[in-house]
Amino acid sequence: ALKSSELLKIKKDDGEKYDNILNSIRNGSTTLRKYIKDKLATNLGIMGLNKAKELSTALDFIILQSF
Repeated sequence: ALKSSELLKIKKDDGEKYDNILNSIRNGSTTLRKYIKDKLATNLGIMGLNKAKELSTALDFIILQSF
């Protein structure tokens, strides 16, 4: 079986990083939606999503709609 990074044609330099992310999703330690949401919150500097339920729901909607 091919590695996830090979299927997605990711550069070899980044392959291990993305294989680890996909393996954590596969083994249930996170979900793709949660991973994307955490990345968005971190990269955009969003804090307090656990208190801002409407913002959290809006981010979920944006992520789900992108698929």
